[in-house]
Amino acid sequence: MDAGSARERLARMSAEYIEFAGRRPEMFSLMFRHDLLEGSGENLRSVTLPLFARFADLVGAAAASGAIDPRARALALWTNLHGIATVRANRSLRLVEPGVDVAALVARALEVHLA
Repeated sequence: MDAGSARERLARMSAEYIEFAGRRPEMFSLMFRHDLLEGSGENLRSVTLPLFARFADLVGAAAASGAIDPRARALALWTNLHGIATVRANRSLRLVEPGVDVAALVARALEVHLA
């Protein structure tokens, strides 16, 4: 079992996601190209869908109670994080904001989506 609160685990998971995108941009891009990998013998969906379900469970556990459906909240947060990861992987983030603190940007996304 993971150590820490749901929010702490979600923060670590988010940071690792962004870090992976920066470290392995080509693999990061390919991971989400279901259109290219379909029929290649790799069952990408069998890996990514359970990961999203785990992410959604953590979001539900970490979020403030409210009227927002946990899965909808998780989708909004994931797309926000995926955007950060993508512009980091493409090296666009440092062009737009050279001194950006990526960890602070991720923390802010978590704060906004979990409020």
